[in-house]
Amino acid sequence: MTYVRVWRTQLDVGRLEEYDRFVEEQSKPMFRAQQGFQAVIYSRSGGEVAVLSFWDDQAALDALDVSPTYAHAVASIEATGFLRGESVLDVFEIHAGVIETAARLAGAAA
Repeated sequence: MTYVRVWRTQLDVGRLEEYDRFVEEQSKPMFRAQQGFQAVIYSRSGGEVAVLSFWDDQAALDALDVSPTYAHAVASIEATGFLRGESVLDVFEIHAGVIETAARLAGAAA
């Protein structure tokens, strides 16, 4: 069973460029280093952001929770001061779907 992990929060809209640098320099490499990681999508509407990451199984999600590189990325983003309010985390089993633009997204986001 594949899982999607959805993390949402608010950002200081005046610091979106800093957030984008964090994504490129820390978040993407951290995700890529995790066992069982499949993909990640970063989305934004104004100051609200959502990060959807896709995982092989529950064991991969459990490993992420205790990963030192994940803990470092969390501490780093919290230290920046550009997060606003509480973060929300949800995890769902994927039971169906179609992603026709995956190759195009991967090329644009690389």
